[in-house]
Amino acid sequence: MLRLRVEVVAPLWRWWAVAIGVVMVPMLPLMVGATSGMNDDDLHLFGPMYQWVWKRWLSGHTPWWTPSMFAGHNLAGAGQSAWLYVPNAVFAVFDVVVAYRWWVVAHLVVGATGMFLWSWRSWRSKPGAAVSAIAYGLNGFAILHLVHMSFTIATAWAPWFFIGLDLLIDRWSVKRALVVVVPLAVIASCTHPQLFWLVLVGGGVYTVVRLAGARWCVAVGAGGRRCRSRVGRVSGVPHPAVVVQPDECPSVAHPGQRVLSGERAA
Repeated sequence: MLRLRVEVVAPLWRWWAVAIGVVMVPMLPLMVGATSGMNDDDLHLFGPMYQWVWKRWLSGHTPWWTPSMFAGHNLAGAGQSAWLYVPNAVFAVFDVVVAYRWWVVAHLVVGATGMFLWSWRSWRSKPGAAVSAIAYGLNGFAILHLVHMSFTIATAWAPWFFIGLDLLIDRWSVKRALVVVVPLAVIASCTHPQLFWLVLVGGGVYTVVRLAGARWCVAVGAGGRRCRSRVGRVSGVPHPAVVVQPDECPSVAHPGQRVLSGERAA
């Protein structure tokens, strides 16, 4: 039985390794130190802020208040300071540039791995799981928002939250509930309310559709994995409209105040 399990699992991890390898290809210059990879907010805001916050923590002081901005600034109440996100302690231990290098790599691996496992659990397709991981690890949202490190945190942990939702929808248990709560708490610890809201809305839509679909499968007598997988496919359709469009509502109501590429829209 153990031998059979190894034979079944090993190919899955080979597909995972291929997916992570593809995701890491564009990161090679960053990994070998040919470039710092730090631009805009990473360089001027997030890197120094994370370093200051976690040097305060590790020295036994609280990071609630910093005198480095204007007459003082409340970092605990400010979004994006991530003063509770423990992995950011790497910025207090290593040089900011070195810390950023491996911080980015680690978060891309976490996000792509989460998507790989979520896809594998949903469809049981190894090539499909690899494609999902590659598409997620190199998607425009993840890469373009590397300059906003709080977005990278949420992107890395969101698939694990949805894995937890799937587990909990299938069967309730405390352990399964923890798979939902822990990633959600990690995302909340990056102290960016907008991202927390986006994940909650996406999870809410996904859960409602999954539960409604499960009831429909039972009602029509079409239970089983095939029916549930079709419901899971449909549940992903509303996400862009529900999650993205509310963010555009102020732009629709006040088009003259919308700023694009540093210029005021006509």
